[in-house]
Amino acid sequence: MRYDTVIVGGGTSGCVVAARLSENPERSVLLIEAGPVPRNPPETHNDAVNGTSLRAAHPSSPLTWHYPARLTASRSAAVVRGKVLGGSSAINGGYFIRPRPEDFDHWASVGGSAWSYDHALPLLRRLETDLDFAHHAQHGSSGPMLIRRPWTTDPTGGLDSVFATAAEAAGHPCSSDLNGTASFGFGSIPTTMVDGIRRSAAMQYLLPILDRPNLKVLGKTRVLSVKINQGRAVGVDCANAAEGTSQFIPAGEVVLAAGALSTPQLLMLSGAGDPDDLRAVGVRPAIDAPGVGRGLSDHPDITLNLEVSQDALPAITRNHQPGPAFSTALHFPAERTGTKNALELLITSTPNHKLFGSEAPQHGTQEHLLMLGLMSPASRGSLRLRTADPFESPFIDYNYLDAAGDQTALRAGLREILHLLTDSAMQEVFVSLPRLSGDMPNEEVLDDDDLLNRWISDHIGTRFHTSGGARIGPVDDPESVVNQRGQVHQVQCLRVADLSLLPSVPCRGTANTSVFIGELISDFMT
Repeated sequence: MRYDTVIVGGGTSGCVVAARLSENPERSVLLIEAGPVPRNPPETHNDAVNGTSLRAAHPSSPLTWHYPARLTASRSAAVVRGKVLGGSSAINGGYFIRPRPEDFDHWASVGGSAWSYDHALPLLRRLETDLDFAHHAQHGSSGPMLIRRPWTTDPTGGLDSVFATAAEAAGHPCSSDLNGTASFGFGSIPTTMVDGIRRSAAMQYLLPILDRPNLKVLGKTRVLSVKINQGRAVGVDCANAAEGTSQFIPAGEVVLAAGALSTPQLLMLSGAGDPDDLRAVGVRPAIDAPGVGRGLSDHPDITLNLEVSQDALPAITRNHQPGPAFSTALHFPAERTGTKNALELLITSTPNHKLFGSEAPQHGTQEHLLMLGLMSPASRGSLRLRTADPFESPFIDYNYLDAAGDQTALRAGLREILHLLTDSAMQEVFVSLPRLSGDMPNEEVLDDDDLLNRWISDHIGTRFHTSGGARIGPVDDPESVVNQRGQVHQVQCLRVADLSLLPSVPCRGTANTSVFIGELISDFMT
């Protein structure tokens, strides 16, 4: 059967595009997902539904893909992505903060006015039902994604209260709405974890409308490539691993929404990329598109373990419900780093053993994670094919810390947060402060740029917010891959609708942005 639109990838953006396009009963829509496709909440894996844990994102979970990646010349990581309908929105921590107006300004500078904040705001409102600020002019009250904050004016107790007290004492302003226009300060995180349930894009956009006769969702099916015939996408080659079958599915238009790791890979496998690189791995070039796979960006991260005394924590407010992994965020302005880079500090409000299902520590203590993220990094990475085998992971190089300013900002951030940890409110609940080095005081490491640089290089991680690899831009820019409407240069009837089209990772988490992209691209198609 030939479909009017074939969407490759049932992740966060893909679910949105499928739901919006199928609102037109005259359009036939096929959504192809490589992972399982639960048809209703009872069929959904409990770890994906349970919004109070992160077991769904654990490397051992059946709900994850793993991509080996190089972070720096000396440090590697396994990048985890969601392997189920809903993609990473079905396994993540529920963080749903919007991009900053400054993000939209940057995207609009290369993608045109459709990416401006003024144009984006109606879509940001349309995608949400904000249960705290539904009647505020900046927020929506009838969109698919439910949003709630664990607290709005005062934390409910526990480590959130301690964190907020220390941040305020350090001179950081409190923001009651981190989805407002204020760029910095501390506040409660808007989250899609509502009533203990992880409200993924699949649950909110797709499951309610799966009975539409013009919409088909095909699960456990891997798209191998897009067939490009005389400069036009005409369909996809795919394989069903469970059944051991393969087929070609013709399409009027193909939308790649496989994510910033798989979409560039699929473009290359389809012959779109640097011709020399493609020939080197046995792929016949179809179009000369050297920007495919270039310009990856993500949020470098430094994580510390905090050992906390349960008895010393402030009491949790009565009737407090189990919440998401992250309740409170602190955003540092770039001025505090001495660079153009902003930082974000998160502390898990739920103890590690509850988040990951591990054994509880003894003697009245519990561990929490403290995470420092570099939110507007200057360093850029790349992705390229290892082989022409679509089942082989691509080579991913994030190239973290390549830009000197990134390391400078992380040094400033570490100094700031370790000073924050010495606040009296923090000291009361910690069993001991994290030590950067076992054989010298923290102060000696913090005071020496070279020592601190080495420590950062040895401990750098990632937030799993990969963006870029097929970025928007004018057709005469050799680094751009798609126009502002997501249409691939030089190829008719082929679009991109996911984070890979961003020229830079947003200065906040990417879940809200992924839903927004799905809304924007589907608007362009209707």
